Amino acid sequence: MIYNGVSKIRAAEEQLKRAIVLFFKNEDPISTHTLASAAQEILESLGKRQGITSLKQQVVNQADESRRGQFINAMNDAKNAFKHADRDPDGITKLNPEYTELVLWDAVNLFYKVTQQKIPAFVVYDLWIYSRYPEMRDFTPEIEKLYKDTLNGHSYQKEHFLDMISKLENELKKNIKPHEEILHFNNKNFGPPAIFLDPYTKVWNVLFPLNGERPDKAEEEVMINFYLTGVWASGESPDCMAGQIAGQMTRDKDRLIGFPFIAPDNITRKPAHFIWSFDPQKDHADVFISKVLPIEDGALSIIYRKRIMGSGKMLEENINAWLLQDLQSNFGISKEIGNTGMDESWVGYLKNKRIPQGN
Repeated sequence: MIYNGVSKIRAAEEQLKRAIVLFFKNEDPISTHTLASAAQEILESLGKRQGITSLKQQVVNQADESRRGQFINAMNDAKNAFKHADRDPDGITKLNPEYTELVLWDAVNLFYKVTQQKIPAFVVYDLWIYSRYPEMRDFTPEIEKLYKDTLNGHSYQKEHFLDMISKLENELKKNIKPHEEILHFNNKNFGPPAIFLDPYTKVWNVLFPLNGERPDKAEEEVMINFYLTGVWASGESPDCMAGQIAGQMTRDKDRLIGFPFIAPDNITRKPAHFIWSFDPQKDHADVFISKVLPIEDGALSIIYRKRIMGSGKMLEENINAWLLQDLQSNFGISKEIGNTGMDESWVGYLKNKRIPQGN
């Protein structure tokens, strides 16, 4: 499995999430520190571009100038030792778990400042830091009350915080089932759905227009397309089908494609293809954020479509501004697409569904 188009921020996010899970499981402190340090290093570099100073750099800046080199060497000792063996191949390194806690905390805060996004694992780790070192957090009264209320009556054991990550992540996920009339997506209501089989492509289409509008008139829409083995194609594995569909989408001559990449799906953890594209018209453009992945013996695509008005240079600026705002949002469309899946009962439902007359 090849992950192409992995950004620095995506790499830091995945490294940091894994480090936090290992930390709460009390597993593999060396890997925890190495992953946390790698994420911290990426985020520190990205932060510098935005004028953001890491906790690590603040400590260095406050140290006496004659001792700054010692501080830097001490903070980087374990990170470098676990990555390299060229300078001191027989060396023994001391690993302080409490310093790993600070590296994780620094990376979590850098991620929030750089992206303005709050990931469940990072929120929970920040909560754990507050439970352990409340004097280190300078919260507004409202946020402090929220943290205290969340912690009230709960165990401070790491296992509890690990459970909190799972609960938060599951709350953000949705698994759409057949007969679902209204889809709550990005804090809006889409549906009821129109379900039909395309007579030419043999693809089943499920369209959830915003607020029950006509699909051809809706300014926003969630579209799910099912490519079933024996109907749309035969002989290919589901993974292969998903790759073929994604490849066709990225070669669509009528659309401009940007940022296609492969990453684990948040629902199934199988490889999924993520594609951003837009179809420019005279006075507007339809922007699409898509996810293509295997399902049972076939494949499906989950697509969000939004119509953005404008023309020429103004239209391009409007599209870029919307995409940037969405990517920086805590709960934007991109996150919703990643957290949306289709229950596998859809496959049997569609195979047994009576095809409307004329299709």
